[in-house]
Amino acid sequence: QISGANLEVIKRQLMTTKIDTKPQQTETQSQTENDSSKTENYGAELFVISSILHKKPYISSVNVDDFVNNNFKDLLKYVLSNNYPVVSKVFDSFDVDSNQDIKNAINFDFDKIKKPEEEFEGCVIKMQLASLIKQQDNLSKQMLECTDEKLKMELLVKVSEISKKIIEKKTLLNKVG
Repeated sequence: QISGANLEVIKRQLMTTKIDTKPQQTETQSQTENDSSKTENYGAELFVISSILHKKPYISSVNVDDFVNNNFKDLLKYVLSNNYPVVSKVFDSFDVDSNQDIKNAINFDFDKIKKPEEEFEGCVIKMQLASLIKQQDNLSKQMLECTDEKLKMELLVKVSEISKKIIEKKTLLNKVG
């Protein structure tokens, strides 16, 4: 009873949260080609990093850890540490010709996106949701392997907090579309 919540309620909440943990497919994801080397959220990550790189007016803060693609992580770190440089400066720091991900971000076709503000928000939420689900899965695995009851309860509380965030993100994602 660390959090004040009943243990059975937390366990039930965990069970219901694990159902349908696949985020909904967005317009951006469907526009990208199906490549087995790309992550599930590749299209969302591509649109977000492209929007940031091209300094679109609707961009908001994004956490580097929400990206799975390491090329996009590196590109975001570069953009942030260089105070949002012009796109042509990316060629000075990256081998764009041999890096398809960065080339895709530079050459992104924004005309295909009907409502970019909503799409951006939805993509960020989708990325955050995937990150939260990954955290929850890791903590759940730790909890299963844990033999110390006090530590297990602490992990359960953390999992419960993440479950609440997952529900919030799913609700936001459903509103955005």
